[in-house]
Amino acid sequence: MGMTNSLKHIETQHKQWSELISTRAAGASSIDFYVQLIDPKSQNLHDWAEWVIMDNHPYTFVTNKYTRKNTNLEDISRNTLGPLCDAINWEVVRPKISQELPDTFGAVFDGWECGGEHYLAIFATWTKSNGSVAERLIGMVVQPPPPISTASNVVSDTGFSAEDLGDLLFDCLGEYGRDFQSIEFLSGDNVSVNKSLATKVETWLRNVKGIRRVIPLLGCNSHRLNLAVNQFLSIHDNLVQKVHELMVALKHPKNRIRLASAVVLTPEIDQSTRWGSTYTMLDKYLRLYPHFVECGFPEETKRLIPHFVEHEEIITLTEQLKEFQIISKWLQSADGAIQINGENTRIPVNHFNIRTSFDSLIDRYPCMERHLAKNASIVHSPDFENAIAKMQGNLPFSRLSLNEKKAIEFYVESAVEEKESDSDEGVPPAFASIVAMASAQAEAEQRVKRSRINGQIRPMRHLSPTSNIVERLFSNAKLIMTDQRRKMDPSTLETILMLKLNKDLWDARDIERLRRQKADERAAERRASLPSPMLSTPAPSGGSGASSSSSASQSRILDDCDGNFF
Repeated sequence: MGMTNSLKHIETQHKQWSELISTRAAGASSIDFYVQLIDPKSQNLHDWAEWVIMDNHPYTFVTNKYTRKNTNLEDISRNTLGPLCDAINWEVVRPKISQELPDTFGAVFDGWECGGEHYLAIFATWTKSNGSVAERLIGMVVQPPPPISTASNVVSDTGFSAEDLGDLLFDCLGEYGRDFQSIEFLSGDNVSVNKSLATKVETWLRNVKGIRRVIPLLGCNSHRLNLAVNQFLSIHDNLVQKVHELMVALKHPKNRIRLASAVVLTPEIDQSTRWGSTYTMLDKYLRLYPHFVECGFPEETKRLIPHFVEHEEIITLTEQLKEFQIISKWLQSADGAIQINGENTRIPVNHFNIRTSFDSLIDRYPCMERHLAKNASIVHSPDFENAIAKMQGNLPFSRLSLNEKKAIEFYVESAVEEKESDSDEGVPPAFASIVAMASAQAEAEQRVKRSRINGQIRPMRHLSPTSNIVERLFSNAKLIMTDQRRKMDPSTLETILMLKLNKDLWDARDIERLRRQKADERAAERRASLPSPMLSTPAPSGGSGASSSSSASQSRILDDCDGNFF
């Protein structure tokens, strides 16, 4: 039992050991079978790179006198670390990703602006043979700025169009020997330029490759929810504005002192770009409200405090926003964590569960239908998304409409027939709360037991319902691109993020292999530079010493090259 647990731990937590054991088993000694010795310099270089990359330090961190004072690592320079990271990125990580990528995969992308540069982050996602979902960062490319017309001194629209995004995506795929033929779907925000990009990729496949295949845009459901909540809040603008004005007044120094004498809480104001800040502001207002009577505010501040009816409306609005906040946090979670009725649980973030929660919100708040309905105008490929939701909910294939079946024909590898029960117990009801997601997920699991599929359907777990993985990348990028590092070259930022998010693809063994390759290349160059007579003239008949000297000289060449890559 103990050995089984140990092997399971190695398989799940130390996947590189499986490769190590398989590659070294043949002819390996009893010790080498389990342990691969790394030369100290390679290990030292790896430890520095890992420390700097994973902890978001600048390259100059390795030359800081306090860093060197408080570490046992051998000193290196920033001029060593920079080329090292570039080599790992281009000669280790990217080739491994190229080998790992399947024939087809999804592309999740989004844009980010920082320091005047516009970045496009691209992830590849697919379902592995073991059923888990792989998500790999394959590029963080800089979008060239649009040209400025010298005649009118006006910025051109080119540079941020669907064609320009398509060029960046195509070039990124080309670095891995791929093109648009490898794309199953695109995933990004529900904006017109992304919809146009999906259509243009589909057209390119038809015109260039002769492939007629739907390339859907899976719109980010977090983006849809944000639009719907903003639409909902527009109905309560007057109420939110009144609380906003009160919070601004409470931030006045004299009012802050009065408030601090009664409670340790401080006022907060909302931000126009984030509805979550509105919920935070209203929640803070409700927590401060009981203490207002103790503060002795002046009359002009008291007039800003909502009266009883408005206060009751704020309580109701805050409870509604809390529900939206729970769903929003669930959509953003990587593991489906959600809190329902004060209890923590996990519900998979997939199209089926999202459709269930959105339908529930529409039933309770009809104004959200414009953005959350399954056939909303904002959706690029409604038939595709509806079909995926039904399949991820384990509904029978026969429940799909003809258009939905056609939309996912790429994933249907052979004829599909089901044997299902006559009961309609598995049909999702019209739910009335976010608890519906948990109930619907349980129903979906039961439907697996009630139906049997004769045929083959490609895995669909990787079809991204959100592009939040890119948002998490941008959060990482903000921690790296501090005010002191705003002049960092964009290629350096891309290298850092490629190494940080793909850490499982490189270790000290890869650095040792790189160093040996460079040593071999240098040795070959130095041999080629030797004069021909030294290589071709035979040693004198009685001059064994001369032969030994020549051999020793070439040996020194190898010794000098080995281990001096950086």
